[in-house]
Amino acid sequence: MSDKKNAFNDLSSLRDAFGLEPAHPENETHDAQNEKGIYTFDQSIRIHRQRLKGNKEATLIKGIDATDEWLSNLATDLKKKCGSGGSAKNGEIIIQGNHRDTVLEYLKGLGFKDVKLSGG
Repeated sequence: MSDKKNAFNDLSSLRDAFGLEPAHPENETHDAQNEKGIYTFDQSIRIHRQRLKGNKEATLIKGIDATDEWLSNLATDLKKKCGSGGSAKNGEIIIQGNHRDTVLEYLKGLGFKDVKLSGG
């Protein structure tokens, strides 16, 4: 159990790099972007598994409302965490391979509240 706590402590460096604060229950009613341009964690994020030709799979993350730069940085961190390739385009992050559980834990560790697996 302590290994998971240590893994989530490492995620705080991502919060610090972006200047983000973890979501707090007392701040339930704020917009998707506050006055500093920092995105909150009250978003509805869905993680899909996409089947591609050649019996390949990809993990598709939808619902993150952020700037392209922020999304690209998050995609880079997810790719490192999963140990695979991917990209961030059109408001979605695509990670090669089925890494839904890893992505789910990572995003919840960052403080996103409504993160769920979707689809097959």
